[in-house]
Amino acid sequence: MASAFEGVEKRLEIIFSASTSNKNLREKLTRNVLHQILKPVDCKIEDLLSEDQVDAYLLSASSLFVFDDFVILKTCGNTKIFECMKELIRVAAREVNSVLYTRGQFFWPQMQPDPHSFFIRLIPISQKQWHILSDFPHAADNNTKEVLTVELCMRRLDREKASIFEEKTSPTSEKMTEASGIGLIFPEAKLSTFAFSPCGYSMNSVEGKAISTIHVVPEEAWSFASFECCGYEFKDDESLQQVVARALACFKPKMFTLAIRSNLPVIGGEPQCNLDPDGYSCKREICSLEKGGSVVYYYTV
Repeated sequence: MASAFEGVEKRLEIIFSASTSNKNLREKLTRNVLHQILKPVDCKIEDLLSEDQVDAYLLSASSLFVFDDFVILKTCGNTKIFECMKELIRVAAREVNSVLYTRGQFFWPQMQPDPHSFFIRLIPISQKQWHILSDFPHAADNNTKEVLTVELCMRRLDREKASIFEEKTSPTSEKMTEASGIGLIFPEAKLSTFAFSPCGYSMNSVEGKAISTIHVVPEEAWSFASFECCGYEFKDDESLQQVVARALACFKPKMFTLAIRSNLPVIGGEPQCNLDPDGYSCKREICSLEKGGSVVYYYTV
């Protein structure tokens, strides 16, 4: 167990109010500033992809995305994601509109530092396979444009697919990207990739205002991969299903959970997603986040 690695990520999203100064979040949260903010979390920056609307950081333990008015941080392992919140909010120097914390079911919850594995107010979905903790003190109104966030957590990866993310099979992150088909999920996106030694892989991509990220732990006993995209405008269920199918095809997991979250704070505003991933038997649930929107959730059975 000493060498086991927790691939399931903790995800923190903080949305701030519009700026009343000339500086946006990206100007305040520079690489040097973030380097210091992330130290208590116990992770560091490995790479940066900076585009017109977002700075995408690859971390030693997943990813960080900084937009003009919100931040998405994902960390795996035994990182302490909440340790950065106070300083993030202080540096941002803006009113917080909403905070959202999500995570999948840990392989080893007892190994997580307090309080990261337990919350009284955490909302469990589907026998504790996916969890939400949220607060929306100044949530968006009904005129807000819908933004979909897709979180896919995959376990028990196909062994041939998982072996692609081992250094002895693919010596560079570019070879891992090509051999796995990850580059085909969003073919027009710009990618930043990183290969860990002796195994493991991370990817961030940016396409305009939209982002995606993938992280892979290929060891057989605790194999895990995550895929997330945010900000893409899917025209219909079919286009969303194609993206999910491409992500699943990269890993061929035996189990997965899929959460599709809308930010619309209106009753009946949940995404009308009716997906049917080929080769899988799934159940579907809907969870309301009240002012924070809602989630359509799928899990394998």
